[in-house]
Amino acid sequence: MANATSKSLKKIKEMFPDKVKLRIRFSLDNLKLDDDVLNIPLFLADQTGRLIGLALKQKRIKQERGRKAPFF
Repeated sequence: MANATSKSLKKIKEMFPDKVKLRIRFSLDNLKLDDDVLNIPLFLADQTGRLIGLALKQKRIKQERGRKAPFF
């Protein structure tokens, strides 16, 4: 597994907490949504728009239900 920590993603969240709805990271790791960080594998980069839409929808569902909703 690659190093999935990102100081810049954390810093952006700290600087603009009310404006950042979703942080995106491209890597060799699997597709994953952790809170507001969407990890997109490089081979799915062409699906970024669709994946962002799905991730934002899941975040809304999670907030409405107050529990963790599955990503797929």
